Amino acid sequence: MCRVAVVSAVLCVCPAMAAIAAGAERVLTLDEAVSTALTANPQIASARDTRSAATFKVQQARAGYLPSVAAVVGYKRATANSPAPPYISSSGASAAASASSSLSSLVVGREETTSYDNWSASVSLNQTIYDFGRTGGAHDAAAASEQAAAADIRSVEEHVAFSVIQAYFGVLAAQESVKAARETRRQMEKHLELAHAQVAAGVRTRIDVARAQSDVASANLAVLRAENALKNGRLSLESIMGSRTRGDYTVERPAAAAAPAIGDVEQAVKEALERRPEHRSLVEKVRSLEAALRAVRSGYYPSIAANGNLGYSGYELDGMVYNWVLGATATWNFFNGFATQNAAEETRANISAAQSAIRTLEIALRQEIESANLALGEARERMTPAQALLASAKETLELAEARYAAGAGNIVEISDAQAVYTQARYGLIQTEFDIEVARARLLKAVGRVSEGRRTE
Repeated sequence: MCRVAVVSAVLCVCPAMAAIAAGAERVLTLDEAVSTALTANPQIASARDTRSAATFKVQQARAGYLPSVAAVVGYKRATANSPAPPYISSSGASAAASASSSLSSLVVGREETTSYDNWSASVSLNQTIYDFGRTGGAHDAAAASEQAAAADIRSVEEHVAFSVIQAYFGVLAAQESVKAARETRRQMEKHLELAHAQVAAGVRTRIDVARAQSDVASANLAVLRAENALKNGRLSLESIMGSRTRGDYTVERPAAAAAPAIGDVEQAVKEALERRPEHRSLVEKVRSLEAALRAVRSGYYPSIAANGNLGYSGYELDGMVYNWVLGATATWNFFNGFATQNAAEETRANISAAQSAIRTLEIALRQEIESANLALGEARERMTPAQALLASAKETLELAEARYAAGAGNIVEISDAQAVYTQARYGLIQTEFDIEVARARLLKAVGRVSEGRRTE
């Protein structure tokens, strides 16, 4: 998926750069935004680094199956003095004195300042033969942790993709709000011009101009707020993408992704558990803990290993002699202060906690699916009355403007109609935003937010 995202980002960026060079305002597509986030978001980079660390952990655990080989080379300068053995009597020492001087010094002791070179070189090998699951358990635990880390990457990608979609439609809604605010300001300015004309003709009083000027000032403030909201929306989107976009840009409404039809909630939950990386991560963590428990319980049993050593030593480099050793050892720490027992109980408790987390996820997932499905249905149901309200408000505004121009209505009637129309316009924008976000939330709930977007 990552390679496809990179290619998609490149294909989207190139036309955009050409548009900037030509002086046109750049259009940031949703696919480009998601692709950029999947390659540049630091949370995803952190999750990938964690997975890499887990991979190296597996390699470390695998080393337990291989022999350990060490080479040692040493040199030292030392004396060869020794004390007199206490079991040698003075008469024995006198008799030994008549023997050779070297043998006598060994028997009765030696103490002088003469020192000697000592050279040594050795190679040792140690190979575990059987440890009752200690090495295998550690390896299996590391492998399961690596799989959990891989699932965590997918989980972070799903979260980031959803956040990008949410922020993207937030920018789209902010763009529409700016357009609506500017349109309202133009209408207010038109009302002000009409009021001036009516006052100049002696049909209206000066209060109509003052009211229209107040409406224009209010519209100017609304435009400023909408433009600032758009800037903040862009900043949020760029923050999630992990890449600052140069220059001004706009977003465009993408083709709607097909939302899954939720009939049987239990079946939807079952299918979601198969797709959701959070569930996969918890399952792998349980496997890792179960393997770690096998490794801990091996502490109740001995460890059997073969070892060998080949060494050379001597006082001169050209006079060194060799020795070799081959053997096997069985190490059994049959009492360690109940450390093994307590470690096993700790791991069992961690397994139980992870299994409870899986059950908690299943409950939360069911609620998430049902809530997202209800939110999407409610948002869709709001669309028809929102459109009808906007059409009615527009017609009311047009009638109020016509009545005022004909001298039948008043400025308050126009202001009230304008306020209702503006509110209806913003309500429709919000409804469209809620539909898109609810659709994305439902796709995320069933584990399909990162799948290809299809026309509904």
